[in-house]
Amino acid sequence: MMQSVQFGNSRNKRLGEILVGRNILAKRQLRHALLIQKESKQFIGEVLTGLGYVAEKDVVCALIEQKKFPYIAVDKLAIDPSIVGLVSKDKALEYCALPFAREGNIISIVMANPMDGSIKNEFKDCTQCQIAAFISTKSEITRAIERSYA
Repeated sequence: MMQSVQFGNSRNKRLGEILVGRNILAKRQLRHALLIQKESKQFIGEVLTGLGYVAEKDVVCALIEQKKFPYIAVDKLAIDPSIVGLVSKDKALEYCALPFAREGNIISIVMANPMDGSIKNEFKDCTQCQIAAFISTKSEITRAIERSYA
């Protein structure tokens, strides 16, 4: 279950600090994850979930708090097939990102990692539209992809 998101000075805090501050992550776990991140070049949220230290939703909540990304439960949406068709299923799975709405020349895309500018650029190039990024968990996005491309 997602914890309530508190907006304060979180924008200046790092993801790990937010998780430690919310008593979701121990400092020693964060130090361990940071060592692995340094070698792997993965995003810290990926390392933390990969190690089983935190759940996907914990990372998403911390990113919402830190970066003010808008969250959407994309696996609960009915998505227009013409919007989904703007991007191949392979590309959606590769980037764990899915277009779900269009307003004029703006495509709304839900992403597991909206901080990754290369994903936004790729979707901008293949849709020829501006990108509005939303965040959701990888599992929610994967379910939406499987359902949308069925």
